[in-house]
Amino acid sequence: MPEESSLSTTEELRQAIVDLTHEVIQILGRAPMDTAGATLAQEAIRVVGQAGLLYREACRAKSRSEFYASLPGVCEQVDAATYWLTLAQDCRQLPPEVTVPLIKLSRETSARLTAARLSSSRRSKSE
Repeated sequence: MPEESSLSTTEELRQAIVDLTHEVIQILGRAPMDTAGATLAQEAIRVVGQAGLLYREACRAKSRSEFYASLPGVCEQVDAATYWLTLAQDCRQLPPEVTVPLIKLSRETSARLTAARLSSSRRSKSE
């Protein structure tokens, strides 16, 4: 698990993933869609849920390095959510007013995870 000084960052990352998951479920759950749009929405919901599960697993790591080594899988799932949401928008299966804020939040969450991973990488090289 990360050391005490990075616990706030760990909690911030957890909250960012939870916020993304809640937003995706809430907004897509209310969006009008046909079968194709529903399939794309289900994929987006599935991968953000998986990101949350992987992050929860990472938080149970026995060491800081094990925790940060788990983050790429979380990043991949958040990136996959961005992909599904972008695809739904590009195929006009979901309206931009639904997808644009979710894509933005997904990209922001991905950037935060990537920054945490890169920060840990720099820290371990300097130790």
